[in-house]
Amino acid sequence: MKIEPAQDERLAQRMGPVFLQSGLEDLAAAAEVSFVLWGWLFAQYPYVIPPALTIREAAAPAVTLRLLAIGLAAGAIVLLPSLRYMFKVFKTNR
Repeated sequence: MKIEPAQDERLAQRMGPVFLQSGLEDLAAAAEVSFVLWGWLFAQYPYVIPPALTIREAAAPAVTLRLLAIGLAAGAIVLLPSLRYMFKVFKTNR
């Protein structure tokens, strides 16, 4: 649903300027999801599937984890500059 500028101004007057301008609600929602996931992790620790499987038992061998880290770093080297370029090219002035 697209909000027209007139509706946008009325909504800002009703909800206050912080609602539309600060992005605070996005940050609060992301923090809430993060806290829920961290809470679940600490509640289950050290088990992945209580009581049968612990985190150490479920982990891949060290060589696999090292190669995964190398692959993620190589992917980030390619992806991050291209994302920066994309945002630079397609950024709109609102």
